[in-house]
Amino acid sequence: MRTSAFVAAFVLVLTSCGSSETGSTGTTAAETTTSVETTTTVSQPTTTSGSIESTTTVPRSITTEPFAGPYQRAVYMLHDSGGSPTRPGPFLAPVSRNEASLEDTVRACLGGLTPSEIDLGITSAIPPTTELNGVEVVDGIATVDLSSAFDDGGGTFSMGARLAQLVYTVTGFDPAITGVRLQLDGAPVDVFSSEGVVLDDPMTRDSFEALSPGILIESPAFDSWAPPPVTITGIAAAFEGAFQLEILNANGGVVAAVRVQTDNGMGWGRFSVTFDAPDLPPMPTSLQVRVYELSAEDGSVISERIQPFGYRENP
Repeated sequence: MRTSAFVAAFVLVLTSCGSSETGSTGTTAAETTTSVETTTTVSQPTTTSGSIESTTTVPRSITTEPFAGPYQRAVYMLHDSGGSPTRPGPFLAPVSRNEASLEDTVRACLGGLTPSEIDLGITSAIPPTTELNGVEVVDGIATVDLSSAFDDGGGTFSMGARLAQLVYTVTGFDPAITGVRLQLDGAPVDVFSSEGVVLDDPMTRDSFEALSPGILIESPAFDSWAPPPVTITGIAAAFEGAFQLEILNANGGVVAAVRVQTDNGMGWGRFSVTFDAPDLPPMPTSLQVRVYELSAEDGSVISERIQPFGYRENP
């Protein structure tokens, strides 16, 4: 397994996560359970995770790629996992859609959930009658024009969550898109809904850090698929930047385990962990990524999320 850390994408400290959002690599031999201590040295295989019980359950952008899919675009919904007793969910959760353009990716975000995602406990705060009027990207800022149904309903959390879903989906489509402005039926929105949510200009991912789980797995998304080597990426705000990552089989058994260190010990940092084919069971099979942190206060498991994906060559 190889682990690497990249430049931090987020710098704010998430004070309530624990007690406190790809470089050089190290490789270990394939084992039933393996562990890596740092991102730059080769570690000896251990079984430290065996005592932890698994719980199974731009300037104007061109938005159509010149090649065929599958694209596996990340579309952000919500899931209850990833919190702690003092910081309950739901939090943002990526699912996968095969969309070529930014417009179609936004429509997929508005369009709701698949039956399998519902079975996994995925939810959405976006009203199902919301429609996309258009998207324009200029100088790295996307202006998204939605129908007025987007502000239907009430509740501060619901309003913040649907904005976060939109912003994470749009900025995740293209790294050159750094912010989002909202319009409703062509009118710019500075204060959103009857809840009076004041919008940053433009909205960025930093605007919604409170809606990110303590450890956010960005790829592979919930119920998506991945061929070898499987690279798991995301952001985390774990205490001292350290947390546990496991690959589980469909029955919840630990296939491989690694201790991950983000590139930022205090606050949001990025992480990337790669598992080669010898580290994993034969394809095709169903696997799960489990991430969690051990609380610095009492050693309990917090920020836990289990994200299933298909391990295979093709969709």
